[in-house]
Amino acid sequence: MRAGERDTLALTLMPQTTHYANVDLVLKANEDLSPLVSAFGENVMSLNAGRMPGNEAILEVHHEGGPEGAINAFCDLVDSLPSDAQALWKRCKERTFDVGYNAGVEPWPFKSKIGPETLARAAKVGATLTVSIYGYRSKGG
Repeated sequence: MRAGERDTLALTLMPQTTHYANVDLVLKANEDLSPLVSAFGENVMSLNAGRMPGNEAILEVHHEGGPEGAINAFCDLVDSLPSDAQALWKRCKERTFDVGYNAGVEPWPFKSKIGPETLARAAKVGATLTVSIYGYRSKGG
């Protein structure tokens, strides 16, 4: 099987398989968040640039591994923020790690673990954890 055929097969099978999608960091504040977003640097991508008010941000981080890798990567970035960005982080009225999964029909059951060390890190930076499950849709559905 050639590489292109494997990619096509993976895309065909993926919607039917429940899998981790990503972790979004959702931030909301009573002030402009662009200095905070900029302070995170090049490892973070803004998903809502120009589409939402400046006091809301949805971010993704480049990371290795599943949800624990993303949450820990975000926590590393928060811990290394300069003091003015740290202060803006603390003033946010929402700091949520939104762990996303695409639902499929297999495996039954699907399990994904986030360990106590990662949960403690999220709590230490003042973040909430949310899980979003995106329902399976067949082609054209």
